[in-house]
Amino acid sequence: MPPFGTTDIIRDAILVMDSSVVIYTSLFGLVLLAKWFHSPVKRWTDATFSWALFMFGMALNSFFFILSDFVFTTEPLLSITTRLGYLFIMIALLALFLAMERIVPYLPRNRVSAFGLIITIVTIFIPYEMLTVMALLSSLTTLLVLCVFLIYAIRNTTGGVRHSMELIFISFFIGFLGFVGRSDFAYYNLGQGVYTFAALLLVIGLVIMGVTVIYAPSLDELDWYNQMVELYVIHYSGLLLVHHSFKKSAMANEDLTAAGVTGIQAMFKEILNSPAGFSSISIGSLHILFDHGKGFTTVLIVQQPYRILFDKIREFTQQFEIMYSDALERNFVNAVDIDRATRAVEEAFREK
Repeated sequence: MPPFGTTDIIRDAILVMDSSVVIYTSLFGLVLLAKWFHSPVKRWTDATFSWALFMFGMALNSFFFILSDFVFTTEPLLSITTRLGYLFIMIALLALFLAMERIVPYLPRNRVSAFGLIITIVTIFIPYEMLTVMALLSSLTTLLVLCVFLIYAIRNTTGGVRHSMELIFISFFIGFLGFVGRSDFAYYNLGQGVYTFAALLLVIGLVIMGVTVIYAPSLDELDWYNQMVELYVIHYSGLLLVHHSFKKSAMANEDLTAAGVTGIQAMFKEILNSPAGFSSISIGSLHILFDHGKGFTTVLIVQQPYRILFDKIREFTQQFEIMYSDALERNFVNAVDIDRATRAVEEAFREK
């Protein structure tokens, strides 16, 4: 990176924008990490965790480039901080590869991230003069992966999900132009104006991407509808109120299942001396999600315990409470209209 030894408006503008990248991406990373940490089911393979790593990688990349551009402008610290800057952008792109593999089903799982890991390791050992070339190669590979990502979004998603995926692609493309424009080649051959504008593009791209990822639906859970097996609404007495099958299954008699779930919950509440019921349990390849309303419990049996399914079951429970909680608390179980309840299930769990 070109070192800035003198004080002028160009130097100050670039320092402000590079510092903005550090601040914003660090904040985005912390928000995403907190979102992942507070998830009902935390997995190291979650796209949310990968997005957080990407943001932290970009923050450290810009931080070390600030050191090489403005602080350590002489050897050997110049080379060390520059190499660390390139290393962290490789780590950021590796995290992005991991996130894309979780979202796009026909990307070869672990192949793209393995390529990113190899490039990251190579960055540690290659000659200093090759670092820019390696970073450009990684960015072009990432752009190709993002193109596959965009094609998948156009073909397989609609509404808010598609809009989020398109924004992620656009923001990365803006950031990619900013990254290329902030190279030594651009600075020495195209001038300070292009270099400064590229720094601004990098800030804009990363801010758009961060906001989009934070507020986007769970993009690694796009197949959530196919994960649902059975739904039960059970009165606290153990009486089955509503049963809905999302796919053919070999479940036991639904009334027996309802009574069994109630009995198991009561037993563990007594053993643990806890007023609260289950939130989730796993049995073999299936996961059972619970949400408790006034006078009833909603039970959703799924193949994968996605975060979005916890949100869906909570949304349905709240709606069912509005419809029937007063009657159920007075034990008027016959007040539940099966047709109306079924429509509520279909509305809460329909693909949007």
